[in-house]
Order: sequence, then structure tokens, then C-alpha cells
Amino acid sequence: MSGKPVHPLRALRDRFNLTQKRLAEEAGVGAQTILRAEHNKPINAESRRLLCEYFGMRSEELGLVVDEKTPEKKSLSHGNHVAFEQLPGLSEAIAQGIVLAVQELEGQHMDKSRRNFLQVLGLASTAMTAPSSPAQISMSHDVPVSPLWERLTRTLVSSSPIDEETLLQVEASTRDCWRVLPNVLGSFSRNLLQHTQRQLEVVTDLLESAPPQATRTRLAAVAGEFAQVVGEILFDLKENEQAEKYYNVAIAAAEVAQDNVMRAVALGRKSFVPIYEHNSQSALPLLQEAHLLTAHNAPMVMRAWLSAIEAEALANMYDETACREALDRSERFLAVAQPAEVPLPRFNYSTLLGYKGVCALRLKQPECAQVVLNESLKIMEPHRLRHKAIVLVDLATSYVLQREIEEACRCASQSLLLIAELKSSRVFQRVMSLRAQLEPWQTTAVVKRLDEQIAVTRPFVALAGTLPS
Repeated sequence: MSGKPVHPLRALRDRFNLTQKRLAEEAGVGAQTILRAEHNKPINAESRRLLCEYFGMRSEELGLVVDEKTPEKKSLSHGNHVAFEQLPGLSEAIAQGIVLAVQELEGQHMDKSRRNFLQVLGLASTAMTAPSSPAQISMSHDVPVSPLWERLTRTLVSSSPIDEETLLQVEASTRDCWRVLPNVLGSFSRNLLQHTQRQLEVVTDLLESAPPQATRTRLAAVAGEFAQVVGEILFDLKENEQAEKYYNVAIAAAEVAQDNVMRAVALGRKSFVPIYEHNSQSALPLLQEAHLLTAHNAPMVMRAWLSAIEAEALANMYDETACREALDRSERFLAVAQPAEVPLPRFNYSTLLGYKGVCALRLKQPECAQVVLNESLKIMEPHRLRHKAIVLVDLATSYVLQREIEEACRCASQSLLLIAELKSSRVFQRVMSLRAQLEPWQTTAVVKRLDEQIAVTRPFVALAGTLPS
């Protein structure tokens, strides 16, 4: 085995699963250029610029040989391309997350998707950040500062120009976060959380500069989206109190942005906190307000999603009639919804069946739950691993209610296999709740084997966030 060090450009290609030809096509350079660069031969200034823009790194970080007659210049924004600086300490976990989600994003617009994704997980746009902002100075010297959610709240209630390119970039970054979130929630939640909070810092700094009203409205909308991403990640990490604070910020930002749809989505997300804290009664006012905001001109898929959440809250309160009415409403809305109306809710018929299943469980109707949950698994998209893990746990619960312990443990075991990959603290908590229901059978062989699998899975979840107690 050769001890020769791998060229930095080659190492990045391997990390992102790129051939020389693929990288050349996406970066807009010739295939021979990549070959020359990886053999430490000089390449022209334009090729260096394109490769630097593609990876968001400096020429020396890519190991590109620079002709002394044509000194390297720092890349600036050009159209849709933005120069990035590599953040210090890009971890292997982030790199693995990039590879996983890049594979998920393979498609006809791969060049743009990959650039955006590199920005989302581990790279930050220098065009979007002002050097030595108060927040950055405070953080670099460990000076105590107000929590980010608190700063942003003050900013929203408190006229320098901001260029259009910066606005477009921060708006695009929110879309990238939503697209990446399903692929990394659990496994790489902390990484995306840190990135999103950094982006929210940038937006907060821009808002604090007192921009004109039209710009302020757009920035408030961006802040609301980022705050919801942060809230959803914190909720998955079982940090409910912090999640609720960011949802509140998102609601306030939506009011400033005069965006009723965003406000309704944030209210829907916030309602999960009391539902999972066994206080479903407190979720109903939030959902009712969201329904009022979406009564006119709102995407039907959103109305379907809100109605499904309401159904779960009502089932927790054992109101079967109102629960069924909410589920019927959700199904009617979903039947006329257009695909991908909003980036939110990864909500479709398979998801609705999952809600129907959990409602049936709350109402002590295990046979009904099994029918809809098995149907959900049958039609579920292959990439919805987190949703599959949840449905499997709920299916296991239905078997416990029927005292079919072997079948319950079989479904729970399948869910744990997925959880070991997902590393979702929230989904693992669902398994632990199931395990509590298995206590009467704790001495049986199948439950003992499940306990062993739980013990093996627990460290994987601990890597991602808060462990369920």
C-alpha cells in the first residue's frame, strides 16, 4: 500500500462520490483539468475559480497549483454561484451526512442540488455574513449573549440597504434546509441544528441593521422558516422547551412577514409539544387558530395535515366522534391537494394512515390500527425510514393490546434496526414507551431479546442527542 498522501481534490471527490468526469461537468471545467489538478499540475485561473466556487473552499485548501504570474483571487458572487469559506472542524459525521443526502438528491438538477447541499451541511456563504458582527465577536470571546431566539424576538419588534443577491441566498438556504431535513433528522440533527442557527444569526444581524420595510418583510419570512427548522430538530432531540421557544419566534416572524400560511404551519408544529407532553387539551387552541388562518386560500395538503394532528389530539382525549370527523376532514382535503404544495409536512396518504393507526390505538381499537398501519407500510415510499420506524412501533403496540407478544417484539425489533441507523431520540422514546407496556412479560425470552437489542441501540441514539429516560 502506497504511503503517498491523497490529493485534497481527490479526497473530496471520493467523499462526495464524484468521478472526475462528473465533477468536471458540474463545476464547468474540462475533464483534463481535474486530472492535471490531482497530479499537482497548474490549471488556469478560471478553472481554479470554478472549482473553488463549486466546493466553497479556497484554492490552497483544494491543493490547486497556482501560477505565480496569475495570483489567486478570492471568489465573489456570480449569478447563482456564491463563494464559500470552509468552516473549521468539518467533522466526519457531517461528511457522511453530505454523502447520504447527496445520494438522496440525485436527479436531473444535480449540479445545483449538490452545490446547495454543500452549503447546507458544513459550508457557510461568505457573501451572506458580515465580518466581525457583534454576535460573532461575542461568540469568539465567550462573552455571555442573549439566546438566539430571544435576540430574534427583540429584533422583530424593534434603513440600511441589503443587496438582492444576499436576500436570494438566505431565502434559498431555507429551502435547502427543508429539503435536507428529512434525510438527516436524527442521524445528523446536531450538525444541521448548528448550521441553521448560524444562518439564523446572519438573518438576525441583517434585521438588526433596520432594513427598509419590503426587505424586512422578506427577512422575517426567512427567519420564520429557519426558526421552524431549529424547532423541529430540537423537538426530535426531545428538547421541548427550547423547541417551543423557536416555534414562538416563527409565529412572531410570520406575523411580521404577514404570512398566514407560515404562521399556521408554525402553530401546527408547536401543537406537537403539548401532545407529546400528554396535554392534548392545550394543543387544540393552537390548531383551531391554525384552521382559521388556513380557511381561505391555503394549500389543501396543509389543511389535511392540521386536521390529522387535531385527530390525534382528540384521540388522546378519547373523543372518538370528533376524532373521526377530523380524520374524515383530513382525507377530504388530501384528496384534492396538489403534490408538493408546501415544503412542510411530508404529508401524504401513507402519513394519514399512520395518524389513523395511532388514533385507533388511543381509542383501544387494535384490529383497526393493524389494518391501516399495515396499509401504510405497504404504500410508504422507501426513503421514509423515520416514518416507517414510527409505524412499526405503533403496529407493535397494537399487538401488545391483543397480547400477541411475539408479534409485538418482532415489529419493535424491526423498528430498532431502523432507529440504530436513524439515531432519533424521539422515535427511540416511542420504543421505550412500548417496552413499558411489555413489563408483565419481562421474563419471557422474546422480551429479554428485545431488551438486549434496546441496550445495543441506546448508544447509537446517545450519539445524536438526549437519551430517553
